[in-house]
Amino acid sequence: MDVSKRIRRYRQYLHMTQEELASKANINEKYYGRIERGESCPTIEYVIKICDAMEIDIIELFMYNPDLKGKEFKLNPRVTQTIVRNFQHDVDVHFNRDMVYNNCEKSIWYYGFIGSMNFDEFGFLLYAAGNIKGVLYRNFHVVLELNSNNVFNELKKYVNNDEELMQLIEYMPYNEETLKEKGGDAFFVEESNWLTAKLVNNGTGEIIFDDIILDTDNIIECFGDRDMLFNYIFLTGK
Repeated sequence: MDVSKRIRRYRQYLHMTQEELASKANINEKYYGRIERGESCPTIEYVIKICDAMEIDIIELFMYNPDLKGKEFKLNPRVTQTIVRNFQHDVDVHFNRDMVYNNCEKSIWYYGFIGSMNFDEFGFLLYAAGNIKGVLYRNFHVVLELNSNNVFNELKKYVNNDEELMQLIEYMPYNEETLKEKGGDAFFVEESNWLTAKLVNNGTGEIIFDDIILDTDNIIECFGDRDMLFNYIFLTGK
C-alpha cells in the first residue's frame, strides 16, 4: 500500500476531513488533496508534518493495514503505539496479530500466546490462560452461556468492547438482585482467564520465571510497562 492510501485511510480512521488535517498540518488544502489522490508524492518532511497533525509517529503509518473503509486496523493502533514507544527505548516488542483486537484488551477475551518483549539477553513472553465460565444476560434473558478458554468469537456477538464488558461483568454466580440492579444486563462469571508471564534467557532458552501476573489483566498495559519488565529481569534473572 502506497503512502497516499495509508495517509487517507489513517485520516478516515481518525474521522478527520481533508480540510481539518491539511489545516492542522499547515499544508495547502489543494496540495494535500493531490497527495491523497496519489497525484503528488510528498517529501519526507511533508509526511512527518501530516503524521504530527494526526499525533502519530511516522513509523506507525507503515505498521498497520486498515480495511477498505478505513474503519478498522488489522493491528490495534494502541499496539502500534506501544511497539514504537518501546522501540525508541531499545525494547523489542512483538504482538500476535491474530490475537489482538481493537477495543478488547482485557485478558478475558483471549487465550494463548499474546506477544513478547526482548531486552538484551532476556525475553518476556505473555500468555492468557484459564477458563471462562459464565452466563450473559441481556434484558433479563440469557443470551450466552460460556464454559471455554477461548471465548472471543462468541462474546463479541453480544459485547462490543472492554468498556461495555466491564460494565456488565460480575465475578459471582447468578444473583437475581444484582441482575435487577444492573437493569437486566449482566455477565456473571465464576471462572476467568488471567495473564501469565515467562522470563526466558534468550541465549540458553532457560525459563527463569513463569508465573501469574497479578497487577493487571490488561494486555497492552503489560507491554507498555517497561519498569515491570525490568523488575522481572532484575528480581528473577540472576
